[in-house]
Amino acid sequence: MIVVASFKVSYKLIDELNLYFDQNEITNVSIFEDPNSKTVNTHLDNDGFPIASTFCIELYCNNKEEAIKMLENVKQKIDISDIKINTISDHDWIEEYEKNLHPIIVDNFVFYYSDKIGLKKGQIGIKLGSSMAFGNGSHQTTKGCILSMLDLKNSNFSPKNILDMGCGSGILAICASKIWSNIDITCTDIDINAVQIAQSNCKNNNVKCDIVHTDNLDKFSQTFDLIVANILKQPLELLASSFFMHLSKNGKIIISGYIREQEKELCEYYTKIGFQILNTLYLDDWCICTMQHNTKSKQYE
Repeated sequence: MIVVASFKVSYKLIDELNLYFDQNEITNVSIFEDPNSKTVNTHLDNDGFPIASTFCIELYCNNKEEAIKMLENVKQKIDISDIKINTISDHDWIEEYEKNLHPIIVDNFVFYYSDKIGLKKGQIGIKLGSSMAFGNGSHQTTKGCILSMLDLKNSNFSPKNILDMGCGSGILAICASKIWSNIDITCTDIDINAVQIAQSNCKNNNVKCDIVHTDNLDKFSQTFDLIVANILKQPLELLASSFFMHLSKNGKIIISGYIREQEKELCEYYTKIGFQILNTLYLDDWCICTMQHNTKSKQYE
């Protein structure tokens, strides 16, 4: 049996908390972003990804008395909240994790992880293997990209091919194959593990897809009718010119992975290059923008 003492702390106090743990040689600890946090900071991590405003802390103890003592010591130094003490038993944790994964619903898509699932009329089931690759349908940017693709479908946009740049689990490419039939799909990711996971997920959902391990669009000679890039602000800026060159004449691009505080600078950069903003969707602090070539721009002439 293991006793877990858990609490939440503001991101601003993480450095102070880490210093406290180091000074007291506390290593039986787990620190991770609060998955229920509805807001993010303007601070970015080393990869340029916005950081959650609150973090979850778990201390693993031998008994309840030890857990209470550790919590009392931390409370004297750091302002903490949502304090809990739970007892857990030894399990096959991978099996336990997968057992507790619940289906995620976005519009008419249902993302699930086990073979036992009941779908309602009109729902489309997509099986995703539990993995570390980004994209299980729960994040606002993933939801936003799916909703934006559905909006394009409802406006009678019908692409012949699509590029999913930074595909992660392959979730957006798989959804695109269900939204539009008979389209050619290309996915890329810089993480070889994500490429392998996307290949597995596409196979499990009977989706034919060319998945490439790269971050360089120069590898492709063709243009795409639809580009979806749910990545980060920095790579979105770096890839903007390549996106422009690889987008077909009447094509559309959906970009996401940035927050409202980053929106003005990023979108001004895209419009300067020659893109025209068609629609922007906001989910909590996250932005999802649909664009096309601005036919009046000098770059397009």
